[in-house]
Amino acid sequence: MDNVSTTKPLKDTPVIRIDSSPAATVRDCITYPGTDIFLSASPDEMKNVVMKGNITNNAKLVKKEINADYWKKREPATE
Repeated sequence: MDNVSTTKPLKDTPVIRIDSSPAATVRDCITYPGTDIFLSASPDEMKNVVMKGNITNNAKLVKKEINADYWKKREPATE
């Protein structure tokens, strides 16, 4: 993933969540004030995530290892 950021981060929600993506690379991203969690992945996946050139000084927590299903709160598709 390249150049990921949001100026309106959601409370207690990661800007990036990695699921089922072995050897993912997160590069050249920026965190903005109000960012609670920048990157989230399961403990098994986080060890293989490569981070390069990110500016994460505004994140309260840069990495969070957690087994979570952030997708279960998804809104239904609209047309």
